[in-house]
Amino acid sequence: MKGVILLMLIVGLVSARPSCGYYPYYDFVWEENYAAPVRPADTLLDNCGSVGVDSSICDELSNPNLTTSEKKQLILDGLVKNSSAPDFQTAKEWNDELQFTKYAPDNVPTSTSQNIRDAWLKIVAIHPSLYSGNELLINGTGEIRAAYNFTFVVKKESFPGDCATEYEICGYNYALDKQLGSDKAGATLAISTQYLIHHSHLVTHCFSSPTGTVCFTTCEYSHSDDKRDALTLSDELAVKNYLANYTAFSFIESYQNKLVDGWLVFNASDEFNRAKFTLGNSYILYRGIAYKLAANLTPYNAITPEAVDSPNDFEFYEVSILERENISNGSQRYEKIHFLAPAEVLNCTFDFAGHFTNTHEIDFCNLSEEVPIINLTLANRTNESVLVHLRFFDNKTGDAFAKKSILLSYGNQSINLTTDSNGEAEYQLAYSPYSSLVHSEFKTDFQTKSAETYLVVPSEFPITIYVVFYLLTLLFAFYLFYDFSRRLNYEK
Repeated sequence: MKGVILLMLIVGLVSARPSCGYYPYYDFVWEENYAAPVRPADTLLDNCGSVGVDSSICDELSNPNLTTSEKKQLILDGLVKNSSAPDFQTAKEWNDELQFTKYAPDNVPTSTSQNIRDAWLKIVAIHPSLYSGNELLINGTGEIRAAYNFTFVVKKESFPGDCATEYEICGYNYALDKQLGSDKAGATLAISTQYLIHHSHLVTHCFSSPTGTVCFTTCEYSHSDDKRDALTLSDELAVKNYLANYTAFSFIESYQNKLVDGWLVFNASDEFNRAKFTLGNSYILYRGIAYKLAANLTPYNAITPEAVDSPNDFEFYEVSILERENISNGSQRYEKIHFLAPAEVLNCTFDFAGHFTNTHEIDFCNLSEEVPIINLTLANRTNESVLVHLRFFDNKTGDAFAKKSILLSYGNQSINLTTDSNGEAEYQLAYSPYSSLVHSEFKTDFQTKSAETYLVVPSEFPITIYVVFYLLTLLFAFYLFYDFSRRLNYEK
């Protein structure tokens, strides 16, 4: 009976051992068998024949004059499907296929704790995104692709007091958290591991029997060591939220005999891909940026599109450029163009491509029916001054154009006049004996069409010449009268 009771006590002690928490992953390495990760082959240089580029590119890799970076760029250029737009699709497909091993990418630090070895975390890419200079541009949304790895290592120890030592590998778990903000992307990897070491010690049991005291020794469970470990890694990547802000409009001065006389105004506050104004078969094209693919995280070579300067940033076809004003300052781009272009019908479009989006505007050209006229008259004229008066109005409706700036020119004089509420202005110019034309011009403010007119200033002789001329005229008249009188007397 006593033996049965003793056996029940032993079973009770065994069942009192601690148990593992829940862990979904169980693979581990005994510390004595652990080895540092081995660097894998380079996905570009060592696998050129299988990445889908022309074989001539792979043959060029044997050129000793090319650097490693130049060789990689050759392969990347071969992967590009269209350099006039960022190749987000190729980049995403490539990065989704990358197989990261336990080897950390070059220059990515690793961390080690009690039971977690060579742990690393790196943001591989954001889809979509692109590099511009030293900045990584995003469009406010996107998917973060992060890579990581580590090894769960268990150290097998020796415990002299144990008659038996049992390792129970509970396993490990990890959680990856990713956040994308307006100025940075972040990733956090939290790793937790657990294993138990159950210790058993020799225990001597004695009990009395009719024949005396009986003792025996058993190897019984004593206690457990709960070995838990945790490690948290984080990585951050600076980003810039890209907004493709632009304004563009056209202003048509005239459309006669299938010829368009107009203006195009375009302003972009940030770098862009391209902008195109189309009128029939004619177009004006601005190229802001071209693209290539860039790789990082060797030897895995994650790919991200990169913006580069366009070799030809302005192009036009079947358009006569009458006047062009352009400003390019860093990412700022301003264009104002006065053009002539043939067109069967007045049907214009404007297309704008940022890095991430495209805009298509239809009915981009509007023709105003107004007929602006500058009526320029001579109000007064002296030998010292010329007083001119002008009125600017719509010849079709008679409506005055108020608060419009009109350039008045005469000889070497020029002045900008602003019309009043009646569309009128007046100015006194210094008389010039060397000029007989007063020119007035209104250059469109893109609300009212351009207009211009000329005024002829009558010349006036100096007073001494006038008197001489007058006297000569009188003398000539007197001579004619004298000659006529003599003829009459002679006939009598």
